[in-house]
Amino acid sequence: LRRAQDNESLLAGIDFADPATNHWAIVALFYSALHYVEAVLFPEHADSHRQPNTILGQHPLLRAIYPEYSALYKLSQQVRYELFPVSRVDIEQVLAIEFAHIKSHVQSLSQLP
Repeated sequence: LRRAQDNESLLAGIDFADPATNHWAIVALFYSALHYVEAVLFPEHADSHRQPNTILGQHPLLRAIYPEYSALYKLSQQVRYELFPVSRVDIEQVLAIEFAHIKSHVQSLSQLP
């Protein structure tokens, strides 16, 4: 989970009000979510970036966060490759809803015996 936390900590250095850099917040959130998911899917090799999208919806422990993960994945693709604009409000919404659900779900799983 260290990589997830490292990517999440990058948010502190991003000015959400600056349209020239605020897309990086979405990218950092996506990669943090990716590492949280990979920690469950591939606990021995969580940094491998295998294809979690293809199995996430089928995985019994992660199925519940598939909609949020898919939405964050799609948005990260849009901001990186389609130059989709995001506002401070967009970032705060993604952080409070999609990302928060992914993170809390994975953290709750790590407390299982």
